[in-house]
Amino acid sequence: MVNSANSILQDGTSLLVLILMYFFVAWCIVVIAEKAKFKPIQWGWIPILNIVVLCRIAGRNDGFAFLFFIPIINFYAIYVVFCDICKSLNLPFWPAALMLFPPFSFIALAYIAFSAPRPLSL
Repeated sequence: MVNSANSILQDGTSLLVLILMYFFVAWCIVVIAEKAKFKPIQWGWIPILNIVVLCRIAGRNDGFAFLFFIPIINFYAIYVVFCDICKSLNLPFWPAALMLFPPFSFIALAYIAFSAPRPLSL
C-alpha cells in the first residue's frame, strides 16, 4: 500500500514538473513572437502551432514544422529555425547550438526570449 501511495505522489510530481516546463516554453515562445512582431501571438500557447510560430518567425514555411517530428532530422530543423530566429532578432548564434542539448535548451530559450538584441555593427 505504501509503494502505491509513493508512486502516485511521484507521478503527480512528475506531471506538475511537465506542466510547468510546458508553460515556461510556451511563455518564451510568446515573448519571442512579441519581439518578432508576429501575430497572432496566442498561437504560442497551442501545442504544434507553437512550432509553426517558430518556423514563421524564422522565415520558413509551415511545412518545415513537420521536420520537428522526424527523429535525427529534428536536430537539423531545431538548429536551422533557431539560427534564423537569432539572426532575425540580432542575437548571437550560440543559443541555437544550445537548443540541441536538452538540459541547456531551457537556458537558451530564455536567453532568446528575454535578452536585448545586440547593437548593429556597421
